[in-house]
Amino acid sequence: MAKSHGSLIGIEAKIEYHPVFEELGALYESWKRSAINWMQTEKLSESELEKRSNEKV
Repeated sequence: MAKSHGSLIGIEAKIEYHPVFEELGALYESWKRSAINWMQTEKLSESELEKRSNEKV
């Protein structure tokens, strides 16, 4: 979250904390690691990566 001198600014100031955000953050990090792994090990392009990730959903 963006902070300026200890206070939230922008959209972060309007969103109340909820535990689901931590779960979503963990899912995002997992998806990101999978995407990076596929790009490195299987030499997928961004468009191929997008197709694969849509198939997994």
